[in-house]
Amino acid sequence: MTHGAPLGHFPGSWLRRWTVRSLEMQPALLTIGCLALSILGYGYHTAREQTESARRTVTAQLGALAQNLATVNAHFLKTDDLQNIEALTLQTATVKGIYSVLVTDLKGVPVSEVVNQSGAWSPRYSLSQVALPNASAPDALLENSPDQGGQRDFLAGNGGTLSAWHRINGPEPLGWVRVNYRLDTFNAIASDIRRQALKTIALAMVITLLLLWLLLRPAMRALREATAFASKLDASAGASLKVSHRTSEMALLGNALNMVSMRLHTQNLDLNNQKFALDQHAIVSITNLQGLIIYANQRFCDVSGYSQQDLLGQNHLIVKSDEHPPAMFEDLWHTITEGQVWRGDIKNRKKDGSFYWVSATIVPLIGIDGLPHRFIGIRTDITANKNLEQSLQFAKQQAE
Repeated sequence: MTHGAPLGHFPGSWLRRWTVRSLEMQPALLTIGCLALSILGYGYHTAREQTESARRTVTAQLGALAQNLATVNAHFLKTDDLQNIEALTLQTATVKGIYSVLVTDLKGVPVSEVVNQSGAWSPRYSLSQVALPNASAPDALLENSPDQGGQRDFLAGNGGTLSAWHRINGPEPLGWVRVNYRLDTFNAIASDIRRQALKTIALAMVITLLLLWLLLRPAMRALREATAFASKLDASAGASLKVSHRTSEMALLGNALNMVSMRLHTQNLDLNNQKFALDQHAIVSITNLQGLIIYANQRFCDVSGYSQQDLLGQNHLIVKSDEHPPAMFEDLWHTITEGQVWRGDIKNRKKDGSFYWVSATIVPLIGIDGLPHRFIGIRTDITANKNLEQSLQFAKQQAE
């Protein structure tokens, strides 16, 4: 037999425990969450697109730069004008991320090289032979070189190198132009795009929160006022709530609460009138399940001679006359605890020791669970009738 997880461990229970309970905050957080996910997704897609677009643009620029340099340098190589080759290179290497522009002869021996170190261009003189593309390679080609660790050029960064080669042609091949680009520049571009996206998300969240707050504030204030009004209806029936017309739902709620208030006021008036009429004639008391008096009307006090302070919290035994057998009271309690109505005549004792008779109807008040929760006793003073009955019975006995 398998045992289920405790209720508190279910995901739904855990979610309810950590969910914000404020109705004002729930739509705000939901909107912000959806907005953040949407912008993050769009930002990720945009970052990829812009990074790829930047890669394509830079690649085209590198190819064009290598081609232009190869075209112009053909003349300078023929005339062995290295100074102009270097000057031209310094003037044209303007693409951010280019760290080396090299011109070689057909054997790969550097003719001229300028490098970018910390944003400043300067010549670099080296006689180390460079590995050139194959002789059968096309005039223009691109080459990706991964990060070579300790063997890389210290200016190349950690992201690898993109090299644009172009053959220098005259009547016959004269050499090669190589333009080296730091690939970690693309990472910087992507980071900048992500940074801008995060700023956009933050700004969008702030604007959304502000707009939601401005939109929800009047409705939530009206809802709080309606809640406070509803919580006091039992004590302020008949009062009127100022209806907010900001939203149709709040207007309907306000009108409904006002209708309930007027209905309760009318019902309370009817109950008070009925209670007043009942109190003029009947002796009324309410007891709890233990038989302790929790309410006694003034008629009860007038007939019994006890004050309300004397009666409240006391058992009905306080007016017991010991005239009736215990079986009668056992039947009474059995009847009302079963939810039935008991009726009968009872002789009670007043505070001064004299007696009075009542015709009693004891009704159990049933709760929502279907069980009695209290008992209400409605009694009529029949002392005069009982005295007359006893007098007639005595007269009859005397006559007999």
